[in-house]
Order: sequence, then C-alpha cells, then structure tokens
Amino acid sequence: MKRTSLILIASAALILLAACGKPTAEEVPAPTPQIVYVTVTPEPTPEPGPTPEEASESDILPLITDTELAEGSFPGGLDDDGPGPEGSEPVEPIELDAGTQYAANIFLSNFAEQFFADYAYDGDDFVGRAVDFAHTWYKVNDRSAIEYREFNGEPYETLTLDELNAVVSRYFPFTIDEWTMENLYIPTEYAFYQDGLLFYMAADGEAYHRIAVVRDMAMREDGVVLMDFAVYEIDIETYFGFDNGIPRSYYELTDAEASRDPTLTLAAEGMASALPHSYNGRAGYQLLDYTTWSY
Repeated sequence: MKRTSLILIASAALILLAACGKPTAEEVPAPTPQIVYVTVTPEPTPEPGPTPEEASESDILPLITDTELAEGSFPGGLDDDGPGPEGSEPVEPIELDAGTQYAANIFLSNFAEQFFADYAYDGDDFVGRAVDFAHTWYKVNDRSAIEYREFNGEPYETLTLDELNAVVSRYFPFTIDEWTMENLYIPTEYAFYQDGLLFYMAADGEAYHRIAVVRDMAMREDGVVLMDFAVYEIDIETYFGFDNGIPRSYYELTDAEASRDPTLTLAAEGMASALPHSYNGRAGYQLLDYTTWSY
C-alpha cells in the first residue's frame, strides 16, 4: 500500500511540471535526486498445524463447511430466490410434487419419530448422535438386526459395525469405521463400543408415533437442500391400531392435509438442511442440520 501511494505521488508531480509549459533542453534544470523511503511489511509467519495427537474431529473427518443452519439461513423465506442477509446464498424453490413430498416427509420422519434433538454435523459428538440414531432406527424399522447379549450380568442390545454404518452412511454424510468408533465415539453410561460391537442397554416401551411433513423446500447454490417442516403426533390409540407400522398414506400428506387430519396433532415445527442422496435407486437425503421447537 505504501509503495503504491509514493509512486502515484511522484507520477502526479511529473505531470504537473509538464503542464506548466514545454521548455527547451537548455531551460530544463538538472533534476534533484529524491530519496523515497518505502516500508515493507513482511508476510506473517504461518502458525504450525496441529500434531496428529492434537488433531480434532474437524481435522480428521471431511467436514462439509458453510452448510450449517445459522440465523437467516432461509433468506426471505423458502419462496424467495433472491439474496437474503449479508453472507447468505440465494436459494431456488423446489416444487413439492407428490414424489418429492413423500421422499422429504419420510426422510425427516425417521428423525421426528425418535424425538431427535437439535443436531449439527460439525457440532459436539456428532458421531455419537449418529450412532444413537442408527440404534433407534433398527428398533423401529428392523429389530431382527439387534442381538441381545449380556455384559457384567446386564442385558444389552448389540449391533455390528457394518450394521451401524449401513444406517449412518445412508442418513448422514460420513461413514463409520473401526477407527472412528475407537477414537471419536464417546461412550455413555448406557452405551459403549467394544470388540466390533455397539452395546446399548436394553430398554423398550417407547411409542414412535410422530411424523414430519415438509412445508417448503429450496436448494442453495452449493447444492444444500433447505427444508421447513412440521412435526405431527399420531393419536396413540390410532397408532397402536396399525398392523404393520405407520401406513404410507401418512408420509404422503401435505401440510394442509395433515392439519385437517383428526388423528394428527401439531407437536413441533422445524428447519433442516441436507444433501441430496440416492439410496437403492431412490431419492433421499443426508442430514447436515436439524432444529425443532415444540408448542
């Protein structure tokens, strides 16, 4: 900056001298040498990176940056494809046709039925949260995968690493392997990982009678899908009357239809962001952020 300023000043001075007339060679005095002082600011020395022992989860796993739902992440509402608050990206509305509605509803319903708490892919213990989700997913959708074992005289529900990864990699943008479980998974008093198995203290009796209904969807320029949704609770007697789980018709509902259904009660609203993801040839998503607020 200082070097450029001094050069510009010197150039301006020469132009002014030329504008005062065109003296002959005999009239032009010898130029007085000018000393120009230039201050050069050295480039800062880069800080050394963390050692392998100091590396955090964000250094180890390929976190996807700039995808978290922050305040103002839905600029101008999901029906506005113009720029929003400073720093936000324009969004393009996504039409909620029957197929898109069903795919989005059933994706988020997997979280809503678990009473899934607020989540961020780059947040604290995101690996543990995904593992807990996978465990409950099997309890709701495929109990045959859970094997019961005893540990220190107590019954535990167990899942293999491959079974965990099958669900985690389907619903989240990362995979679970041995190293991840041994180094990034945080055990609790109810769950731990040992010898290739997730042990989860046996418990039953929960009712998974919530569904999510997407109200609006949009896509950011970086490909992240934003979802504005409502969580509805199915009447408990109606829920226990289902023979083979919640019927598909509930996952096909629009918000207008859900609000008129006498078997449903609005329980919460929420926002989520996700990446488009194909699973077994069907459209789906992988969760980045999930936030709800109850009534």
